[in-house]
Amino acid sequence: MDRIRNIIVPTDFSPLCESAARRAASLATLDGATIHLLHAVRYPAVATPYEVSVPAGVWEGVRRGAQEKLEETRKALEKEAGATVTAEVSDATDPARAIAEAVEAHDADLIVMGTHGHSGIKHAFLGSVAERTLRTAPCPVLAVKEAGPTAAAPISRILVAMDFSIHAEEAAQVATRLAKRLSASVDVLHVFDLPRDYIPYTSVFGTELEQKIEASVAERLESVRERLEATDVPVTLHYRRGHPSVVIADTAEQSGCQLIVMGTRGQSGLAHVLLGSVAERTLRAAPCSVLVVRSETEEA
Repeated sequence: MDRIRNIIVPTDFSPLCESAARRAASLATLDGATIHLLHAVRYPAVATPYEVSVPAGVWEGVRRGAQEKLEETRKALEKEAGATVTAEVSDATDPARAIAEAVEAHDADLIVMGTHGHSGIKHAFLGSVAERTLRTAPCPVLAVKEAGPTAAAPISRILVAMDFSIHAEEAAQVATRLAKRLSASVDVLHVFDLPRDYIPYTSVFGTELEQKIEASVAERLESVRERLEATDVPVTLHYRRGHPSVVIADTAEQSGCQLIVMGTRGQSGLAHVLLGSVAERTLRAAPCSVLVVRSETEEA
């Protein structure tokens, strides 16, 4: 993401989507990008025991109403952003699929969308279009959690979650390029998460092992600092223990970061069910926006 040329902004006309549009507008000014508003029409489900069909005019009215609302949004955003804004209504029944199709059609560099970050039972029932997009989108996804004008406030501090994988390295590069253009600083965080069944005192080598791990982490973090600071971006290092998503969210809040950047392989299917996703769990816990860089690169 050296240059942002096209930004997809899905909207359901909710306040959170309006916040996402504001953030997209602020990012569009960096490179003169075009914003593409997208609304996926979700026709109301009608099920009755009677043999009654819904008149075609009803569906046409729903689509026409969506188009009119989207055009109002487009004009307002174009006036506010000072950028070129297009608007498209999709008939795709799955919003995540509509977003993927729009990314391909516009050769988009970035998706900016609002998310509630639901968790627990509410998340289990409602799911999240943002999370499904994280797993399928071929370009970075910025999930905006802030409300109102705060969503477009300047980003001065970015937190990068670093596990030293190639996916995290790619995310760090994206974060650094973005930080340089925003005149922001970067905080690099590595979270040391021991297995739950690991008990140091059951082995005489436990303490020695942890010391070796800490020394290795410190060395690798310093290497990351050197690479990032070579681009003239101020860097702060953090090394903490705990559950990754919880520690990432807490560190972002304590450090005053306005954006979390992290990499993901975008697992789906059985792998996702079994392993879950640190990116998705972080999205639910984060106090600020989260930029997820999906990588197709396999580890050596």
